[in-house]
Amino acid sequence: MSLRIPSPVAAAVPTTAPEAQAAATPARIRHVPVDGFQPASHAPTRNLNQLQGAAAAPTRLHTVFSDSLVKIVSDENLSLDQAKAVAKKIEDANAFDIAQQGWTNTKPLGKQITVEVLTKAGFDKLLGGDSTGVAGVTMDANTMAVPDDLTSRQNPDDDDTIAHEVSHVQDFREGGRHLDDVPIYVQEGKAYSLGDMYPIALKEDDKDPVLGGIADSLGKLTGAQAQDVMDHYRTAADESAPGRNGFRDETTGALYIQFLKTRLGGAGKSDAVPRMAQVIADVGKGIKYDDAFKKQFGVTPKESEAAFVKYVKDTEGKPAERLKGTVWAPYLKAPPLFAAA
Repeated sequence: MSLRIPSPVAAAVPTTAPEAQAAATPARIRHVPVDGFQPASHAPTRNLNQLQGAAAAPTRLHTVFSDSLVKIVSDENLSLDQAKAVAKKIEDANAFDIAQQGWTNTKPLGKQITVEVLTKAGFDKLLGGDSTGVAGVTMDANTMAVPDDLTSRQNPDDDDTIAHEVSHVQDFREGGRHLDDVPIYVQEGKAYSLGDMYPIALKEDDKDPVLGGIADSLGKLTGAQAQDVMDHYRTAADESAPGRNGFRDETTGALYIQFLKTRLGGAGKSDAVPRMAQVIADVGKGIKYDDAFKKQFGVTPKESEAAFVKYVKDTEGKPAERLKGTVWAPYLKAPPLFAAA
């Protein structure tokens, strides 16, 4: 069975905004396996200047709908109802992520987001290549793009990918120019956790095409693979490094977040997601990542990484034990839609 499952590119913020990143920040990709649940190849990864250049190319966009939080623009004759449906998806996912992360300062999160709903040709042009497998791109803290098939699909993984994407927007707005101090496996891991939590919260999980496969894949993760992610998936540039398995890298980061929640120090921190959000907010204020992390979790990042790798090694061949208490535990024994890689 062949099923196209989308994977979004995460946010990169413009140098003109107060919360700006460096201009060379590469776009980020949520990797989701496609076509038989094989590890997805890297979609086009372009730095911010390239994305801005692509966006500046002559693609005619017109406004279809606008409210205080979302403006929908398109390169085609999108109906008002379709535009409103996309806006609602963005707004609902945004509210979910804010509630889950418990940001203490939500003021940066209230700005309007412009969402470009593009034809396949327009989306290919934006990415500078074939956009198959990409569900969304965020060019800066206030501008996202999604393919127009989002308007006609009812796939819980679309809600998953939007929640994942919006969480990156929130991170960029809260972490600002210091966000790169936070390892990519943490940023992507938190986004992946939130994304997977969203269709579950919407009670769509019985129709979600990937949760069983993610559970199966994480159950098979080895300690050596976990160590590799901790060592080599730390910077934005690592996301596009040759030979990286983006799906494994990002879901390993998600398992790390769930480890903090369920196992760190023996009992874990049940509020690990909002604690990590606070780490990012503190980093945005100029506090060093190591100091912000230790304040929230009581250990250094290096100590937590070593404990995580040990946990993965200790649970090799014991997937039920490994995933106990995590977001994927209920889906481990359920037959996945695909056989995970």
